[in-house]
Amino acid sequence: MLRLNINKQLKEFNLKFDINIPKGQIVAIGGDSGCGKTTALRIIAGLVSSQSEIIFENTVWQDKNQTLKPQKRHIGYIPQDSSVFPNMTVKQNLMYIKKDEKMCDKLLDMTEILNLKNRHIQELSGGQIQRVALCRAFMRKPTIMLLDEPLSNLHKDMRAKIINNIKIIHKEFKTITLFVSHNFDEIQTICDRFLVFGRGKIIKDGEVFYDNKIQAKVVDINHTTNHMKCLINKKHMNMFDINKHINIKL
Repeated sequence: MLRLNINKQLKEFNLKFDINIPKGQIVAIGGDSGCGKTTALRIIAGLVSSQSEIIFENTVWQDKNQTLKPQKRHIGYIPQDSSVFPNMTVKQNLMYIKKDEKMCDKLLDMTEILNLKNRHIQELSGGQIQRVALCRAFMRKPTIMLLDEPLSNLHKDMRAKIINNIKIIHKEFKTITLFVSHNFDEIQTICDRFLVFGRGKIIKDGEVFYDNKIQAKVVDINHTTNHMKCLINKKHMNMFDINKHINIKL
């Protein structure tokens, strides 16, 4: 279990929320640009200071008395800029994280790029680079994975392949995975739970359902309306007409 009580004063609002995430869950984080999604991931990773309390299982990562260093948190993190070394080969990128060739080969095989092991990053496509970044993040067998829009610049077919790679590796290592995305098709395919952020708050927290796919209007805390593709389950979400555009009051 990951317990997050996040508190960080930003320039325009306070990033503040309190949630628990069970082991093995894949959680999507959505919301408008600038609402605190990336900052939340960086706080969890220990890369941004805050007044938060973070507890993983029985270990305190952060509270008012202490802050565990990022390298001791057993986190795999893929930021938006991919975080691979362009002047190295695929193998060198992974072995830089941990000198474990068996794990290196296993991850490259799981993501179907073992044949690229000795290629330089500069020779690879965008999708191949993202798979290298994914393998690199798992080299230390992390307990928590943080993925910040890892598929945003890829075409549809490549996104589908990497989503499948993420699911396979997630299942193998039984991680908690936090997945920032603006693409609801990705969220529908990979995630168990969906958090919608609005100006530093979680304004919606619910399960992702796979029936009754509609276009819904989501009203944020400032009472403006954003259109986003949603999965609505009549029984669980207390919705009345699943065939029309509706308002979800958050």
